[in-house]
Amino acid sequence: KAASEFFFHEMAARRGSHRREFAQSDGLTRFRHAGRYVGNVAMGLSCGYGERPLWTVLSSVGIIAVFTLIYAAVSVPLSIGQSILSYLTFSVQSFVSLVLGGPTVENTFVSFIGAAEGFLGGFMIALFVFTLTRSIAR
Repeated sequence: KAASEFFFHEMAARRGSHRREFAQSDGLTRFRHAGRYVGNVAMGLSCGYGERPLWTVLSSVGIIAVFTLIYAAVSVPLSIGQSILSYLTFSVQSFVSLVLGGPTVENTFVSFIGAAEGFLGGFMIALFVFTLTRSIAR
């Protein structure tokens, strides 16, 4: 537990150093530090730097919720209806599409959005397995 907490705080401190180096640099170096900062923030929020499996589950729920709202905003025509529950169902099906196969859609734009959600879903499932394995190994 102590090693996990130390690593978490070390990565948070590294995020701060990327932010400082971004402010002090220019040109391509500045762009590199910005990329490292954004990557550090994304890993911190999505899985707690590999130390918080629950954060990965919560991030996945957030992704599903955002895509549910996108599908509702675009008014995707679904065979199961046009309610928020049907959009939520479609979003969950798209999220796990890399594992189970995606739902069928007639619109190319909606198909692209579903594919993007499927890619994120596959990534989040792998990230969850990694963080869970890492937390069990400690």
